[in-house]
Amino acid sequence: MAHSMFISAEICPPLNSTNVYISCNYRGEEVSCSEPILPGTQATLTCKPFYRFSVTTLSNSWMKCLDSGIWDINMFDCVPGENDLFIFHSSDMRREQKCLYKLSEFR
Repeated sequence: MAHSMFISAEICPPLNSTNVYISCNYRGEEVSCSEPILPGTQATLTCKPFYRFSVTTLSNSWMKCLDSGIWDINMFDCVPGENDLFIFHSSDMRREQKCLYKLSEFR
C-alpha cells in the first residue's frame, strides 16, 4: 500500500511597501515578496531614496518567515528624510546653473 506524504506548512503574508525596498530569498534563490511566502524565507529591507529609518525603527534590516506562518518581527517603515537634498536639472537650464532643493519644501 503506497502512502502519500504531505507536509503542512503555514504561509507568511506578502510584503509590500511604497517607501521600503524589499527583497526575498528562499534557500539561496531570489523569490517574489509580493506573493504568499514560504517559511524559511528571509526578507531584506532598505529605505528607498529620500526616505530614512524612523527613530523608533529597530536596527534589524531583515526579517524571517517562521514555520507558524508569521514574520519574526514586524516590518518597519521608512519616513521621508527631513534634510534630504536633491539636484534639480532641466534641459533649459544653463550649464553653470545648479539648483538644490530641500525635499521637505515640496511637501
